[in-house]
Amino acid sequence: MKFRVFYLIFGLLVWFGCNDEDAITPSTELEPFLSLPQGNHDYDDRIMKLYEDLGVEIFYRFEPKDVYFNYTSGIWNDIEIDTTFNNPVEYPYLMIDRPYFMVDTNLQSVASQIAIFANGGNPNITSPTIVYPIGESLDQYGYPVIVEVEWVNDSVPYRAFVTTSTRTVKEDTFTIECADTNYVNEQLDLLENMFLDFYPVELLRETFLPRIMLGRDLTVVQSDGTLTKEGFHLGYNSMVFSYGDENIFSMSNEEKRTAKTGLNQWFLSERAIDMIYEDVLNNSNWFELTDYAAMYSGSYYPTSNSGCIYLARVYGWISYFVDCESTAVWGRWDVETLMKNDLLSYLALIASCSYEELTKVQAADRLPGGGTMRWDPTSGIGRLSKAQNINGKTTEKYEALLEYLESKGINLAAAGEAFYESGN
Repeated sequence: MKFRVFYLIFGLLVWFGCNDEDAITPSTELEPFLSLPQGNHDYDDRIMKLYEDLGVEIFYRFEPKDVYFNYTSGIWNDIEIDTTFNNPVEYPYLMIDRPYFMVDTNLQSVASQIAIFANGGNPNITSPTIVYPIGESLDQYGYPVIVEVEWVNDSVPYRAFVTTSTRTVKEDTFTIECADTNYVNEQLDLLENMFLDFYPVELLRETFLPRIMLGRDLTVVQSDGTLTKEGFHLGYNSMVFSYGDENIFSMSNEEKRTAKTGLNQWFLSERAIDMIYEDVLNNSNWFELTDYAAMYSGSYYPTSNSGCIYLARVYGWISYFVDCESTAVWGRWDVETLMKNDLLSYLALIASCSYEELTKVQAADRLPGGGTMRWDPTSGIGRLSKAQNINGKTTEKYEALLEYLESKGINLAAAGEAFYESGN
């Protein structure tokens, strides 16, 4: 009883003490689980220099909570795969009029697999639809499957039950391992060569995420549920950057270009576009090269091949990166949106393609859309060629923007040339 009274009095004192403090409010800062430097290697010096210059923390050792847990939403973003078994499907043995199964040998003691013939006794079908091991295994997609065979006796199969499964994964979740510390220098080199070197310190400090997590074997769930290996991914308030193992030495230039394009296009469209837009709007005459009011009120849209050609010829609209698959989408854009999307298209184009690719003479790749064909917004090849840049308007805007960006220390032309192999 004495102990109960003691704890009651202690609890009241603590409660009154807490009431004397200011109200507790959630922090908007990153939780202080990690700190720099993480070691005393030469790459730690590089990381500290990048932190001092850019204000970006770079970690190569971390816990799962540091990359998967979102402290704002409380969501855990590690890949979780839920497996649900479907109802068993019964297949009879050697039937003619419906799907059936056969075994690799008609001896129960040694039989190890079955073959499913989904088209029944069709004489034109000589090979099975699918083969399963008897018992528990994984199918061709890596999903669990269970096969059970019933026998009339030791040498006569009767029927088989096949239980397949369905997997559910949450889109945009991912898995990542910490980088092998033997390759951190190479990761930093790659990060600088494909991204950091193209932008001034001021822009990166103002717009980039506060953390970069150096890892390896990054796997990301796509919108269709498939799992793919990726070079980078945007986690909670940070970017996860892969390639932290021996595979960094075997990356092809094409793989580096793909990662470079994705990273720079993400940065330009999601982080830097507002700052660059305001700067171009207030400190250059680039937007004066296009009559956006006339383009907005006109009757041509980038939803067909003829519309793309007209807008490129008259307004230098390049129909790249910012897709417009229907007149309904175009109709939702006001003049300011047109201006910002126009600028973003050029920024993404310059960062993605070499000058040789841009001036390569070819008609625009086209996609179906709106009942007709439109220029492919994912392919910038030939956008400055005579076939697409019909009267030079696109080149005029390209060169004017390039000159202005370079005056601000933004070297997107170098980004476009990075890892490009002439003649490809």
